Amino acid sequence: MNKRLEILNEFLYYVFDSLLIPLLRSNFYVTESSVHRYKLFYFRHDIWRYVAEPAMAELKVTMFEEVKLDHARRILENRRLGFSQVRLLPKQISMRPITNLRRRAAPIGNKKMLGLSINSILGPVLGDTPGKLYFVKLDVKAAFDTIPQDAVLKLMQDVTTQDRYKLLKHVEIKAGHVGGVHKPTRRWQAVAIREHDKTPFLDRVESQLAPTKRHTIFVDNVMQRSEDRRKLLSLMTTHIEQNLVKLGKKYYRQKNGIPQGSVLSSTLCNYFYADLELQHLSFLNGQDCMLSRLIDDFLLVTTDVAQGAKVRQGDAHGAFPGYGVSVSPLRRW
Repeated sequence: MNKRLEILNEFLYYVFDSLLIPLLRSNFYVTESSVHRYKLFYFRHDIWRYVAEPAMAELKVTMFEEVKLDHARRILENRRLGFSQVRLLPKQISMRPITNLRRRAAPIGNKKMLGLSINSILGPVLGDTPGKLYFVKLDVKAAFDTIPQDAVLKLMQDVTTQDRYKLLKHVEIKAGHVGGVHKPTRRWQAVAIREHDKTPFLDRVESQLAPTKRHTIFVDNVMQRSEDRRKLLSLMTTHIEQNLVKLGKKYYRQKNGIPQGSVLSSTLCNYFYADLELQHLSFLNGQDCMLSRLIDDFLLVTTDVAQGAKVRQGDAHGAFPGYGVSVSPLRRW
């Protein structure tokens, strides 16, 4: 029986790997969409070229600048970072460029079960009506592509305050369910701390890791390394200012914004717009306002209509100089 199952698995692998996938790849460009995230779309290659080439041509003018082949090779030979690939993600009326930095390039040289009842929680809300609520939603247009490179690098110099950092690795084990079989999943995680921080691993798990993760086993791997702040900032500068993208046979450097597919992109964007909140939106810290943000999506809830109007008017008139912020009128309400 086991032999038959093995033969069946090999046959299915052959059908998918040698027949189905090559057939799809040779006839269609398969992609997800920025709007329909869990659906796949199949474009004939000629139709995809028709919709993608104008968008790619615009990117070469607005976001990238061409780098001569010899110069690109010299850059790649003298750094740890390779080059990235760009793909286009269809939106409703435009394309979103996604940078793939995961693809490897060929080398060039404690919570309780029981709590308050729902009525107990909602009682204060019903007992004291706060009045009319006003909502202002702002979605930054092409946030990753418009963040000024110099500004975000200067900000990160202020964020990194230690001369050296210690990177600690540990394993997180959770119960998993794969193919009808219960199998634990293991994930390697790394945490950066001050070099002279002597906090034991168990104390760090109790105070920092366990409160946000349930049903998880933490295993100290006793692996650590030390990193110099200047080297980290230099690596980040290279990553942002010298992001080489290969389009066809040519290399291009991203001259505006930060790589959207980078493992750092969401963190950099969070820090950058948190600084914007601190410098320009601190007037919203009153009792009558609540400003929330998920990366580049802002939502203001307030009982003061004047505050909401101030935020909208300030954005419309470019009141955030140095942040490259532009809000799409279709996404402002």
